[in-house]
Amino acid sequence: MGGILTLLAGIWLYLAAVGKVQMNPDQMKSEEWRNKFGTVWKIAAPILILFGVFRLYSAYF
Repeated sequence: MGGILTLLAGIWLYLAAVGKVQMNPDQMKSEEWRNKFGTVWKIAAPILILFGVFRLYSAYF
């Protein structure tokens, strides 16, 4: 179960970092968040996704 959550969190954070999902209903606050954290999450989110895939693979194989 932890692998699924990690995988989904990585996907959601990447989508938030590129602007496909808003972190806040207020457009200005979402833009501020993206400017502040977007670059970090664009790098960290794929790592989370890979870790989630690894955990799922380890659990079933």
